[in-house]
Amino acid sequence: LNSSYSLLFAVNNMKSEKSAEQFYGKMDNQKMLDLVRASSTKIDFDPTLLPTMNSNPATYQGKRKNLVILLQESLGAQFVGSLGGLPLTPNLDELMQEGWQFTQMYATGTRSVRGIEAVTTGFPPSPSRAVVKLSKSQTGFFTIADLLKEQGYHTQFIYGGEANFDNMKTFFFGNGFDQIVEEKNYTNPGFVGSWGV
Repeated sequence: LNSSYSLLFAVNNMKSEKSAEQFYGKMDNQKMLDLVRASSTKIDFDPTLLPTMNSNPATYQGKRKNLVILLQESLGAQFVGSLGGLPLTPNLDELMQEGWQFTQMYATGTRSVRGIEAVTTGFPPSPSRAVVKLSKSQTGFFTIADLLKEQGYHTQFIYGGEANFDNMKTFFFGNGFDQIVEEKNYTNPGFVGSWGV
């Protein structure tokens, strides 16, 4: 690598991270805590150590379920029949009837990688550089795959494009995912476009 370029690139990234705070409004800490607590099912919080910590004991004690998380870019509820939208997703609607569905989970961001990092790590997107691309997040960064592996699950990330895009392959292999399936692994895909299969 060109060391001068790398230095300037790093300095520029630090500058954008410092300016990230200008994108966020200010909120009183107590008001923020009150809002978080109001949306929680837990009534009793430790106000000093973990003021927003909430846990719910598992009630399901049966056979361990398969867990499939679908990330659909730009697929709003208005296009999903089982969410009250147009009947454009019959296969997804069928899956939603067969399994558990969570209808109030949101991953925001200006790019796909921001939604991916929010869903897989629980890390909220920021105007700074994507967590998936940061050098110190390539190993030892908590992901849902780490949590599931502790419970005996095999973890897999399936992507229709090239897994190296947005540094996803390095990030996921370094943070708990056992296997990655990407565009080159598909046999005779029914559709191939510029973004993958």
